[in-house]
Amino acid sequence: TPNFDALAKSGRLYTRFYANGQRSIQGTAAILASQPTLPGMPFIGEGLEQNRLSFMGDLARAQGYQTYFLQSSEQGSLRLDAIATRAGFGTYKGSEEIPNLHEQPKPTAPWGTWEHNTFQEAHRLFAASAQPFLGFVFTSSTHAPWMIPDARFQKFKGPTPKDTFLNSLVYADWALGQLIDAAKKAGYFENTIFVLVADH
Repeated sequence: TPNFDALAKSGRLYTRFYANGQRSIQGTAAILASQPTLPGMPFIGEGLEQNRLSFMGDLARAQGYQTYFLQSSEQGSLRLDAIATRAGFGTYKGSEEIPNLHEQPKPTAPWGTWEHNTFQEAHRLFAASAQPFLGFVFTSSTHAPWMIPDARFQKFKGPTPKDTFLNSLVYADWALGQLIDAAKKAGYFENTIFVLVADH
């Protein structure tokens, strides 16, 4: 992961920062509302969002920020389309609205669209933002079934699940590097805080 490693060296890396829960939706609640999933409590999409919570998007919009929520999966996946609106995000995009930039489109049935597509659509929105922005970008390539768009990302040749996962990580790292390079060229990199977290 050369791109992630470079960011870790030039930024701040927390090595004891643990993800909340065991499902993406639980991690999403922790990130969007600082609400851990506690035993016996509902999570976002199952009723938690109907409570009075301080959502990241609402807080940002109150401070004059443009808010964007993009996810690589289909729009309705994990009910994130409704959750994004409830959490104060003015623009929401799922895989159906994100252009494909790879020769081979990702099979939509499992996990929507490729990481690079999602990152570059986020970049397009960020670069065009006329005011400060908050972007939440939720990707899916490093999730089973760990697909990659072409053979150049197949660094690990074995057939094991570990090998296919590591190849998806090689791809995700490349896509992240493409986003950072684009942000630097567009001029918003220096005024933007990038926070990379695992959802679970």
